[in-house]
Amino acid sequence: MKITFLILLFFIAAISFGQTIDQIRSDKDAITFITTNFSDLGNLRYSENRSNDFLENRKWDVADFDKNGKADLLITATTDSVRNMAYVVLAGTSNQYTLKDVTPGGYFLIPVSVIKKIGNDNVIILLQSVSAKKWSDTLIYKFGVFLKYNSFVRDRKISLLHYRSTGCPGSCPVYKIIIDNLSRATLEATRLADFSSNPADSLQGTYYSKLSAEKFNELTELINYIDLSSLKSHYTISKTDQPTGIIEIVFTDSSHKRIDDYGKVGTPGLIVFHEYIDKLRFSESWKK
Repeated sequence: MKITFLILLFFIAAISFGQTIDQIRSDKDAITFITTNFSDLGNLRYSENRSNDFLENRKWDVADFDKNGKADLLITATTDSVRNMAYVVLAGTSNQYTLKDVTPGGYFLIPVSVIKKIGNDNVIILLQSVSAKKWSDTLIYKFGVFLKYNSFVRDRKISLLHYRSTGCPGSCPVYKIIIDNLSRATLEATRLADFSSNPADSLQGTYYSKLSAEKFNELTELINYIDLSSLKSHYTISKTDQPTGIIEIVFTDSSHKRIDDYGKVGTPGLIVFHEYIDKLRFSESWKK
C-alpha cells in the first residue's frame, strides 16, 4: 500500500511538472503551475479580497504576449497577504519558462488579472488603488520587457545621440557612444570592466562603426516608444557605488533632452534603453 501511494504521488508530481500553460483550466491549476515551476514563489496564494468593480474579475488569464505562438500566463496573487503581486510566465521553446514581475511599485494592486486585445497585441490591464482613488495602467510586451502601452507614438527623428556610462568601484566599464543621423557611431572606451570575459570590454581608445538601417530604425523606435523626451531629467536610487547612464539627445526639430540616471533603473523603458546601448559595444564591428 505504501509503495502504491508513493507511486501515485510521483505520478501526480510528474503531471504537474509536465503541464503546459495552455492546459491550465482552474484557479488551482494556475497556482500549482507557478509554484511548481518557480520555487521562490512556493507560498504564492490568491488574495481573499477581490474587486467586484470589473466584469473581468479573474485571478489569472492566458495569452501570447511575445508572439512566439505559445500561451503565456498572467496571475495576480500574494505571498504575504499584505500586497497583491502580478506575475507573467512567458513560455519559450521546449516549455522553458521565464518569470516576469509586472507589479507596479508603490501602489496597491487590485487582485484581478485582466488581458485585453489592442490591435494585434495582447495587453495587461493593471488595476490599482490608493485610498478611494482607483485607476489602471496598460502594459505591453515590447523590446523584451513589459512597458506602459503608448497609444500615440510620436515619430521623432534623431539628429545626435550622446550616451555616457560612468564608472563604479566594481566591474563597471566607462565608455561613451555617439551616434549621428547618418547612423555613424563612435565609441570612446576609457576604462575596461574588471574581471570580464566580454571581448568588448577589452576595447580602450576611440573606435568607429556604422549602424545598419535596421539597427538605427530600431533605436529610433525604442526612443519614441518609451517617449524618452517626456521623462524626468534625473533618476536615482539609494544604493551607493552604482554607475550613471547619461543620455543626451538632439532631435531634428532642434529640441534637446538630457537624462541623468544613477543606477540605470529609472523606469522600465530606461532599463531597456541602457541595455540596448550597452549591447552595441558587442554587436557592432568597431574599428580604430
